[in-house]
Amino acid sequence: EAARIEETLLQIVPFAGFPRAIAAFGAARPHLGPHVPPAEPMPPCATGPETFEAVYGKSADPIRQELGTRHPDLLAWIQAFAYGRVLARPVLSLLERELLAVSILTALGSLEGPLLGHMRACVRLGATPVDVAAAVTAVPHVLGEVHRDTARSLLARL
Repeated sequence: EAARIEETLLQIVPFAGFPRAIAAFGAARPHLGPHVPPAEPMPPCATGPETFEAVYGKSADPIRQELGTRHPDLLAWIQAFAYGRVLARPVLSLLERELLAVSILTALGSLEGPLLGHMRACVRLGATPVDVAAAVTAVPHVLGEVHRDTARSLLARL
């Protein structure tokens, strides 16, 4: 269904940036037809901290502290935008969005820390290691078999 594909493409933004999402929509829009707004309302930005907590569980506070040491605005931006405006959106479940994050981060490569964090989030949200491995395998080999091999090696740390 077009709404699920659109949500999948929007999921690109917090992980790979607006330019890649714009390119993806440019390629997909002719096949999707015009955008139809979802029946569910968009969540308020304030849901970001709650969504962040749901994703990271007991690790949320240490991750918040680490992000804050990188730059004071980084945590606020990540919680408000990535978790409050993207991951909290309707249509796809939080687990589906986390599995997409694993695929996107695998495809990008060289992001082992965030990739492992999102792999663990998938398990925390109910995925099995086999489900997480499938998200890695979903990345086409032409995007880098090395990236997929690196991601597969992280599966042992779940």
